[in-house]
Amino acid sequence: MNRLKRTLLALIATAGLLAASCDKNACKVPIGDARCDINLMNPDAYNLMHAGGSVYAYGGNKGLWIINTGLDYQVFEATCPHCLNTKVDTLAGWDGILVCDKCDSKYSTYSDGYPLNGSAAACPLYQYACTLEGNVLHIYN
Repeated sequence: MNRLKRTLLALIATAGLLAASCDKNACKVPIGDARCDINLMNPDAYNLMHAGGSVYAYGGNKGLWIINTGLDYQVFEATCPHCLNTKVDTLAGWDGILVCDKCDSKYSTYSDGYPLNGSAAACPLYQYACTLEGNVLHIYN
């Protein structure tokens, strides 16, 4: 009976560890202060005025990618969750794909920054919150 209890406890503990390892919150991407306001009428933000437009801005840990999806705005930390010390430096074309130049992981900005199949990364890009008031996009942690 004692051996059965130990086996059951070991199975429960293993299942708990496996469940915790699959948790999105287990992805520890370093972030920084992303609080800023982007005036969409500013010429530097012109690309954000149309669907598919994007702008790289300073803030966060390695920078911010701001994307107009056509339905809303999304703001992603530019730190690659797989490499951690590398900036996701490339926005590949107009298809909403961000690419890490170091590990070649590809992230879809249309699916909340999750990595595409075949990417080295298992975790999504960190996504900051934002709200639009008039022509000003407010970004915050």
